[in-house]
Amino acid sequence: MTTQDDLDYLQGIQKFIYGHIEWSEDATKVLCRFQVRIESINGDYFVFEGNYNMLKNEMKSLVLIYNKLFPLTRIDKANHNNPKQVNRLRFTTWHKHKWDIIWGDAVAFDVSYEFTNAMTPKQFIFQFMRENNIEFYPGYTYQEFVKDL
Repeated sequence: MTTQDDLDYLQGIQKFIYGHIEWSEDATKVLCRFQVRIESINGDYFVFEGNYNMLKNEMKSLVLIYNKLFPLTRIDKANHNNPKQVNRLRFTTWHKHKWDIIWGDAVAFDVSYEFTNAMTPKQFIFQFMRENNIEFYPGYTYQEFVKDL
C-alpha cells in the first residue's frame, strides 16, 4: 500500500522527460493531446498527458500519472465538488487534484491564481512541470514541442 510519505516523495523527486512531446488531434479535430513518458532519477515511471481544446483555444487539462496506477497530480477546470466530509467547495475554474491515500483524486484545491485562461499552452505546461519537478533530460535539445496553438 502506498503511504502519504510515498506520495510526497513521488511528487518531489526529480523527473525527466526522455521523449518528444507531440500534439495529435482527435477524430473530431476539436481536441489536441499529447502523452509522453517520464522517469524519476530513481527509475519511477510516469506518464505526462495534456489536452487542449482547439475550438475554445485553451488548455483543457494536464495530468501526471504514476506507473499507470493513479493520477498523482491533475489540473483542469471541469466542474467539481469536493466531498461534503472535506469542505464542500465547488470549482468551476482552474483547480488541482493531488492523489490522496484516503480520498484518491476526489479533493481539489484552487489554483486559479497560478493558472489562467490567458496562459499559452507552453506557459501551462512549463508551470505544471516546475510544480512537479519535471525537466527535459539533459542534452535533449530537440524539445521544441509546444506551439502556441
